[in-house]
Amino acid sequence: MDSKLVTTILLRMPNWLGDSVMCASSVQKLKDSFPNARFIIVGSEVCRVFERDKRVEKVIIDTSKTYAKAQKNAYKQALQALQNRAQNTAQDSLRNPTQDFLQDSLQSPARGGFLQRLKLRISYLAKFWQRNRIYATFLLAQNARGAQISISFNNGFFGALFLFFTRAKIRIGYGKNLRGLLLTHSYKIPRFTPLHQVQKYEFLLHEIVDSQILNALYPLQLPRGGENGFKNESVLRKFAEFAESRGEDSMQSAPKYIGINPGAAFGSAKCWEESYFIEVIKFFLAQGHFVALFGSDIKLSARINAGLEDFESGDYGLKNFIDLTNKTTLYELVDSLGALDLFITNDSGPMHIASALGTPSISIFGPTDMSDTCGWNLEIAKKYFYENALAFGADSQKIAKKPAIERENLVLVKNTAILCKHLPCAPCKKRICPLKHHQCMKDITPELVISTAKQMQVV
Repeated sequence: MDSKLVTTILLRMPNWLGDSVMCASSVQKLKDSFPNARFIIVGSEVCRVFERDKRVEKVIIDTSKTYAKAQKNAYKQALQALQNRAQNTAQDSLRNPTQDFLQDSLQSPARGGFLQRLKLRISYLAKFWQRNRIYATFLLAQNARGAQISISFNNGFFGALFLFFTRAKIRIGYGKNLRGLLLTHSYKIPRFTPLHQVQKYEFLLHEIVDSQILNALYPLQLPRGGENGFKNESVLRKFAEFAESRGEDSMQSAPKYIGINPGAAFGSAKCWEESYFIEVIKFFLAQGHFVALFGSDIKLSARINAGLEDFESGDYGLKNFIDLTNKTTLYELVDSLGALDLFITNDSGPMHIASALGTPSISIFGPTDMSDTCGWNLEIAKKYFYENALAFGADSQKIAKKPAIERENLVLVKNTAILCKHLPCAPCKKRICPLKHHQCMKDITPELVISTAKQMQVV
């Protein structure tokens, strides 16, 4: 397709933060192939990570999944409002005994309220066919009309249905589970290995993007908000104030900003041991570094804070520790992770944000497949993964073999480290350890994480 004719490209993003971030290289390749196009981004709240991109025309939040429930709640609220109004009117009538009895009977608030509630209920029941996700998806698509190319990185049925309702001439996606009937370009997921999730998303572009661009290894890139992060964000001002109060001469080198992300989506199996996180936090605090705790799990945060209560070390203690659990917006999270000197994390959405920002990171893997979802940057891509043209159909017998990332206990490439023990039972990809021992995470010790941080020479 002539790039000059493409004015708008519609992208239906995955629902999870990490998956959306891993689409960033695909977005960049589309930008380079269609330099004049504007983009419409559709997805859950996490797709707002692209909202600050100047070429994003608008971001549409998909609420179709909760549409029926929202309609039901709106009906209940309207019904309750009518009941409250009828009761208030009746009470006012009792307080005014001089009212004409006949007029009061003919214009009874109870009668009027009953008729209004009956009308509201009939209207609600009569429109039952509108209270479903298909109709909600149709309504959502009306806000995204006009795109020449539409791509669903989301693998759900409703992602493909959404593209169909937008009436875009080119509708691209993976065709499993009847999605192919709704798409003009339907593909099967490539089976070539190793193949990172980033490359699986890029594969969807192979018929519309220039081959030279497709075959290039791109880093993940996220738009940033400028000079934000620890030095300017009010929520993190405590760090800067503490640094100024004690001065830089109290240490041989300037203190570092260490981020800790102890949580992860999809269950506890992906999470490193809480006691290990506590031990690592204590180590960095004892060295005089600043430590910020990220995440959204308040209960997990409370347990980690409880484990730090009695910590004392020289002049520092907990003065340079701050708990940011559930206290940052998505923008603040991006800007804060970009300001870190080191980020220690489970396999999670923030891990992929850190990769996209070039933040030095240590990622801890257990039950998930690191060859599929490890942090993506150019160094890792060049060393462990084939270029797209090779991965999408070339004769594997003629390709020089790459090191097997799924067999390495420590991947250390420039500013990125990945730790994984590769037990025989892993990757099980379960939410909770099915064998009840969680050994894939327990075998990665705090001492190993600390020594890895020293090897990276970032602390």
